[in-house]
Amino acid sequence: MISKRRSVSVLALITMISIIGCAALAGCKSAQPSETTTKQTTTETEATSSVADPAEPQKLYVTVKGTDIRVGMKFSEVSKALGSPDQEFQATSCSSDTVEITYQYGGLQITTSQDKIITIFFDSSNGNTSSIILGGKIKTGDTIDAVKSAFGKPTSEDDGFLNYVYGKTQLQFIIVDNSIDSISIMNYGIKT
Repeated sequence: MISKRRSVSVLALITMISIIGCAALAGCKSAQPSETTTKQTTTETEATSSVADPAEPQKLYVTVKGTDIRVGMKFSEVSKALGSPDQEFQATSCSSDTVEITYQYGGLQITTSQDKIITIFFDSSNGNTSSIILGGKIKTGDTIDAVKSAFGKPTSEDDGFLNYVYGKTQLQFIIVDNSIDSISIMNYGIKT
C-alpha cells in the first residue's frame, strides 16, 4: 500500500512534469536531459500582469542559500549562488517554440525560458528543502494555518491543494496531513 505522503509526492511530481513536459503531449519536442551547458540568449522584455493585490506578489520569492529568487529574474543572476545543478532538462515550449530549461537542485527545480525564471518548485520528498523559505516566512513542513496567515484566503482550496492567483502568477501549495509538502510559483505572463 502506498503512503499518503508518497502518493501526494508522486502527484506533485506529475504536476511538475505536466508543467514542463506539455511539449511531449502536444507533439512538440520531448524533454531530454542536457549533456552540455546550453548557450542562452536573453531578451529584456519585462513581464506585466494585472494583480488583484499589488502587495501580495512581493511575497512571491524564495530564499535559497541567502539569495532571493523570483519568477521573472534572470537565472544567470542566481546560478552562481546555487552552484551546479544535480540535473538539467530541456524541452521546447508548446506555446512559444522557445527552449525551456529546468535545473534541479535536490528538491528545488527552477524552469527558465531564455534565461528568465518562469517556474520555481520545491518538494520536501525529493531532497531537503527545509532551508528554502517562501516570502521570508513559509517552508515545507509548515501548516495550512501558517500559509493562510501569511497569504490570506486562497483563490481556491481543493483536497490537498491551496491555490493563490495574482494576475498571471499562480502560487500553489500541495498539502499532506495538514502540512506543506510542495510549493510552486508559476508565471504564465513572463515574456522571453
